[in-house]
Amino acid sequence: MIHTLFDRVRARFVPAWLGAIMPLLLIPALTGAQGTDATVSGRVLDAAGQPVAAATVEIRNLGTGYAASGTSRANGRFTFLQLPLGGPYRVSVRRLGLRPQVQEGFRLTQGDRAELVFRLESAAQQLEAQVVRVENATGARRERLGASTKVSQDEIAQLPVQNRQFTDLALLAPTTSGNGFNIGGARTTSTDVRVDGVSARNQLGGGAVGSGPYTVSLAAIREFEIVTNGYDVTMGRQGGGAISAVTKSGTNVREGSLFAYHRNEQLAGATDFLGRPRSLREQQITQWGGSLGGAIVKDKLHYFVAYDQQNQQEPYFVLDLRTPQDQIDARLAKDSLDRLLSILSSRYGMTSAQPVGAYSREPLARTVFSRLDWRLNDKHLLTL
Repeated sequence: MIHTLFDRVRARFVPAWLGAIMPLLLIPALTGAQGTDATVSGRVLDAAGQPVAAATVEIRNLGTGYAASGTSRANGRFTFLQLPLGGPYRVSVRRLGLRPQVQEGFRLTQGDRAELVFRLESAAQQLEAQVVRVENATGARRERLGASTKVSQDEIAQLPVQNRQFTDLALLAPTTSGNGFNIGGARTTSTDVRVDGVSARNQLGGGAVGSGPYTVSLAAIREFEIVTNGYDVTMGRQGGGAISAVTKSGTNVREGSLFAYHRNEQLAGATDFLGRPRSLREQQITQWGGSLGGAIVKDKLHYFVAYDQQNQQEPYFVLDLRTPQDQIDARLAKDSLDRLLSILSSRYGMTSAQPVGAYSREPLARTVFSRLDWRLNDKHLLTL
């Protein structure tokens, strides 16, 4: 039933959103290679444990159709760098006179390094390839020069994040403080923020680009990592640490999600942290959205789109002295405020009908994320 609903949504809306984002695709951010730090390496050996050179090694992401190939070196080793995240992956090895072997089923996350070992047996006649199911047993974290904290896709889906702002995930690292942009006691301007390997911070004030409740929807974040004092050649523009996020991409399997959150004054405490009664006034926040990803052309062209909207109703208070406690909190007497307003009106011509008090406001925030991954050939992948 869910797949039927998505089929209808895609048939009706996909052409529309593709047409809407085409002007944006004409001026894409040139990302070069996505900085995933995901690597698959290993060795090719014969039955006696000796290295096998010039063996053909092919790797394929069964979820997206991404493929690459190479040959083993004289010591039998092979390496594939900066691979797209996700999976499942399949690695096949063949050499003339030896029985082919396939290892499949494992997935790659940010910073993973899968180490595979292939032992090819002699074959007197043509035999089918030996298939080994390895699941995720090969995944291993790449060793960082500094401390690092990684937040996986499953953890992002389960963690409560205020306003669903993905940069707040930085507070999960023991090396961060403040709003999450202070890493290792350094200034916020010393923190590098990267999305898909591209710098995404404000070059003047530091921190993430943009303003408002959020910039990139949390529904579009695949993985998140906080690295402290990592000064290797793969990182730069940071003195205290780096925040790195990788966005989601579509696969051959159509997937979608919906979410909605609501909070009002009934969910707030009746007293403050000092035990004093609070004046609960009408305020509420509703945030909703969803995501959809899949294949336009199987193994060739994939899409992913996420939408996030926040409707907020929250009054804004300017010297709103309604009770004696309000005067104590503001350290201002009501009669003193009245005299000030009288002077501003009589001497300086202030004409505002309501210079102080509670102002109603309903700010609205929206964010849309869309991504296209086009596999041009086995050596080139274009991401918009």
